[in-house]
Amino acid sequence: MSGIQITRTHNDGFNPVVLKFDVAKKYLLIPIEEEAPERPFTVINSKYRRTFLIRLAVKKVEYNVPLELEEAGTVVEIYKAPAETAIGWSKLELADSYDTTNTDYYRPNYHFTPPFGWMNDPNGLFYLDGVYHLYYQHNPFASTWGNMSWGHATTKDFVHYEHHPIVLFPDELGHIFSGSIVIDKDNTAGFGANAVIAFYTNAGGDDYQIQTNSIAYSTDGGYTFTKYENNPVVTFDCRDFRDPTVIRYNDQWNLFIATGQCIRIYSSLNLKEWKYESTFGRGIGCHDGVWECPAVLKVDGKWVILLNINPGGPFGGSATQYFVGEFDGHQFICESDPWNTKWMDYGRDAYATVCFHNAPVNTAIAWMSNWDYAKIAPTHQFRSAFSIPRIFKLVECPCSHEHYLYSYPLPSFEEKFVNKVDELTTACLATVDLSKVTAKQVRIILKNQQEEVTLVVNREVEGGRFEFERGLKSGLHTFSDAFCCLTHCPYQISDHYQLKLFVDKHSVEVFDGAGSFTMTTTVFPRSPYTTIVVEPIDGECSSTVTIKSL
Repeated sequence: MSGIQITRTHNDGFNPVVLKFDVAKKYLLIPIEEEAPERPFTVINSKYRRTFLIRLAVKKVEYNVPLELEEAGTVVEIYKAPAETAIGWSKLELADSYDTTNTDYYRPNYHFTPPFGWMNDPNGLFYLDGVYHLYYQHNPFASTWGNMSWGHATTKDFVHYEHHPIVLFPDELGHIFSGSIVIDKDNTAGFGANAVIAFYTNAGGDDYQIQTNSIAYSTDGGYTFTKYENNPVVTFDCRDFRDPTVIRYNDQWNLFIATGQCIRIYSSLNLKEWKYESTFGRGIGCHDGVWECPAVLKVDGKWVILLNINPGGPFGGSATQYFVGEFDGHQFICESDPWNTKWMDYGRDAYATVCFHNAPVNTAIAWMSNWDYAKIAPTHQFRSAFSIPRIFKLVECPCSHEHYLYSYPLPSFEEKFVNKVDELTTACLATVDLSKVTAKQVRIILKNQQEEVTLVVNREVEGGRFEFERGLKSGLHTFSDAFCCLTHCPYQISDHYQLKLFVDKHSVEVFDGAGSFTMTTTVFPRSPYTTIVVEPIDGECSSTVTIKSL
């Protein structure tokens, strides 16, 4: 605790414990205990006054988080502070760096995770000059939800990531919830040609029920942002009014924002002043939960809205549905019957799916978790990861002439798996080719010595279906009664199939080789799955399994 002055007054909740610093260091390392009460930490310097809720360790230290001290003379005030006997006081430390090599057992090898703390929705994804920018809902001070800010990372290949400072912190309008980014190439907003403009929701008030929508702009390529002085720019009297996504349509901008259980659509010429155009979604699709995080993209000449819902997923909790139709800059018309709900992923762990603005091809990633158990998943120094990148195409059903969204791994990412190996690893792609299938079922089992998950090509069910069983033998599961499950999706009966399985330390992502479905699933085996077994039931099949590691 060298270099830290602690001043205590009356510890009554109104008078803070004050921290001052005798030496100039970049970070204050704060010891965290997740079961400790949240306490307000206020950081004060010449630039800002920010307050966060932090669980300062009382009985034990589980990990440290860094609080950046941006300038000399920074003061930290801690309200409702714990007693002097709390272990956290003696473990406070000043440093010029922090440990980025923390190795939680389930930290993925190639899926993106924050270096520490909590992460949920991907936000503001964009591509510029060969670099993919990922922003994300982030609590930098614990592996639990709270202090919602926008974290930032970049990648060129979706395998190696560079972490950058947080770009948006909570302010007087509230926490920084989800949103999107556009590159204003023509300077329509007046912030400069090629300004990177972020749209996000401020969530304030008790229980975050006052939700307004704001903008911030960057003139350095997305590494730092300035909040617009006249925020908020879009308001509406609705508790759930959030997650704006913006697209360019001809000479105007359009904004889509989740509003309760529908989407409000706006238009603008300058990204600051917005005109209401229409509402989409009443009586269409699934309405068993709140609509969130819309994403709008054009695929093969049609417009597609990805729409996330919580709860209401086909197997419980959160999931992503989608709508295919036409958009004219004013309203979206869905081609499907209102009751025909289409799901983007048939696993339990793909949510808040959004696309990269300005990418060479429509490229999407999802938050790889489910609100049924995300807050208690058995990871420690971090919580949650993102899915691998996927691309889309539309396939027309020859009978109904409706279009269905097919998903494929981003080819440049899939090509990274080049080293043939004999067994599963915690960073591999297993391709399973089945041919001459007469069996009523084909079971594909991933296992270690004690645990397993089972994938089933089920030809007994009418029409055929594919199943993923994450059962009692899969690994850790007692943290949530909702974790064990059997998910399934339609899978046309055939005598040949191809499946691609992307395996990491705590996930299995399954892609149909033809693109007709994906299943994104988290798992927590006590030791890595090393073996893959193909078992035909009541019949025969030929199988070839090819495993490639990064």
